[in-house]
Amino acid sequence: MLDAVTLASTAALPGYGTPAANGSIALTNLGGLATGYALDQTTLNALTTNSVGFVALGADSANNLDFTNLPQVSLGADYDTTLVNPTWTYSGTLTPTSGSPYVSQGASYQYLVGGGTGTLTIASNLADYTATPTELDAVNTGYTILSGTNTFTGGMTVQSGVVQLAAPSAYCNGFAGGCGPILIQQPGILATSYALDQTTLSAISGTSTGVVALGADSSNNLNFSDLPNLSLGSVGGYTYSGTITPGANGYLLGGGNDPASVVPS
Repeated sequence: MLDAVTLASTAALPGYGTPAANGSIALTNLGGLATGYALDQTTLNALTTNSVGFVALGADSANNLDFTNLPQVSLGADYDTTLVNPTWTYSGTLTPTSGSPYVSQGASYQYLVGGGTGTLTIASNLADYTATPTELDAVNTGYTILSGTNTFTGGMTVQSGVVQLAAPSAYCNGFAGGCGPILIQQPGILATSYALDQTTLSAISGTSTGVVALGADSSNNLNFSDLPNLSLGSVGGYTYSGTITPGANGYLLGGGNDPASVVPS
């Protein structure tokens, strides 16, 4: 991943707010554009439609953002060296893209997240667009926390980076059923801010090869029989103390930012 170029203010964007600025910035080679102001649609409009990379929050934003014409641009967060564990929150309405080459679940629309070196919290409630199955894809390195009540049904793919569910309601309306699976591909990581449980594991695709990580201590029993290539890790110094049923490839441990401490039960 390349570092992001940061616009400190709207004045840094030539022709900001004028038609002349539209399509004036091209992202290539997974490059990024960060803003020190609340990311807005005018800034998105400045990107060429063939841009490949990410836009990153360098400040909280509640502005509505429409990614319809940006099928290879994801939403991430920039790192602020003046802060400890910088987290930027997005709370506006996201309009997903369609026809993205990153699509992996076959849904008609895609929310693309990831990119940057900060942590992005999406507090918005992500739903199916126009009542049509919509998926979420983490396509760039980065850390994304989903904290809204999300009802999109097209599934989720973590291709790289970390996606953390702040609560069970962050996926499929609390794992209510009727949604596509969660596919975790190497080097992707799915973490949970709640005690990891079997309900979460049951939503993960059996072809996953990445990591499911503790974001909190857990003593729930976990059965990996249908997840032979999925590892158990941690995104902090968390402890697992339940009973693990291994998959066909045995106990796969490790991955995430920190190792999980497994206490034999």
